[in-house]
Amino acid sequence: CNLGFCYYRGLGVEEDNDMAVAWFTRAAEQGHPRALYLLGECVWFGYGLRADHAAAVTYYQRAADLDYPPAICELGYLYEAGSGVEQDAERAASLYRKAADMGYSKAQCNLGFCYEAGIGVTMDKARAVELYRLAADQGLARAKCCLGFCYENGIGVAPDQKKAVSLYREAAEQGFARAQCCLADCYESGRGVRRNMARAVQLYQKAAEQDYPRALCNLGFYYENGDGVARDMTRAVALYRKAAEMGHAVAQCNLGFCLSIGSGVERDPAEAAVWFQRAADQDFPRGLTQLGILYQDGDGVEQDIAKAESLYRRAAEQNYGPAYYRLGLFYLNVAGSKDEKKALRSLRKGARLGDRQAIDLLASCYEKGVGVPKDKRAAKKIYALLKRGAPEPGPVIDALAPEELY
Repeated sequence: CNLGFCYYRGLGVEEDNDMAVAWFTRAAEQGHPRALYLLGECVWFGYGLRADHAAAVTYYQRAADLDYPPAICELGYLYEAGSGVEQDAERAASLYRKAADMGYSKAQCNLGFCYEAGIGVTMDKARAVELYRLAADQGLARAKCCLGFCYENGIGVAPDQKKAVSLYREAAEQGFARAQCCLADCYESGRGVRRNMARAVQLYQKAAEQDYPRALCNLGFYYENGDGVARDMTRAVALYRKAAEMGHAVAQCNLGFCLSIGSGVERDPAEAAVWFQRAADQDFPRGLTQLGILYQDGDGVEQDIAKAESLYRRAAEQNYGPAYYRLGLFYLNVAGSKDEKKALRSLRKGARLGDRQAIDLLASCYEKGVGVPKDKRAAKKIYALLKRGAPEPGPVIDALAPEELY
């Protein structure tokens, strides 16, 4: 098995998957659990063998039956994802638990996530923290990152931003992309550490070099806005596109927006619609809203007013302020759909959520007497919400525009 692994990884010899499989097979024929597990990996990915997921599961199961923790954990992952086997969250958690009880750090971390998210077990965030800590104490970078996230957000433990930064930093130094990205977020916002945009860019770049989608997207945003780097829209679009192709909804929207206005790339509303649709397919509210705008205007797609309204509503149901603003505009301006009461309801909801465009348009309605009696004093109070240091908009909007008026 060890000789096969040397060929598998190119350790002291030239990498050769065929030779690796040959030696793994010899060891597996003698019932060697690690060899069975590695054969499963080879046949799953097609390294030296034709890819065959069913055969891989068989190898993993044989190794698991011999109480080999990595195989038990891998089987758990397959059951969690429904990959190669029928999805079974409870079975996944049971397998993770078995390997975790054997001290296997990856299984401890995976089981921790199950408890954090309620996958196959009753949600128990404190138990998740315990498991993440067990795995982190063994040096597992992913567990350190997960534990850091719990400290940052007060999940199962009292919030501690400095502790979160410390854990992120440890995992980032081990090259873990998500931790590099999370640590960059902290440097960007000044949470638990002094704000340092240059350091944030460096960390996003490291994570982006590992093709971590969120880092690619965030780095693209930096290049788009010239934050910490020289502004470069062509570079921004390239980064957005790479992350978008990996399914990242924010990047899909950012790329779509660049295409819709021709920023950093030739204007192409039809392609913009494709990317907004992909984000909308993930029920991402900004994607739904931007796609609605295209359907309302017939830009890059055939105009469909009813579909535009439906998309805005789907986004608004997620309490997305810009969607309420678009609905307000829609009910004020679209022929055949004009309804000032609906417009005011939408703008009020958007304003309560702090959407600046909704606040501005709601104030304008009071100023001009659109949908409500003209009231310049009320308009002034609403406009004041746009100033720096303004109070939370909810109480102000509720006092001026109680629900029953609409």
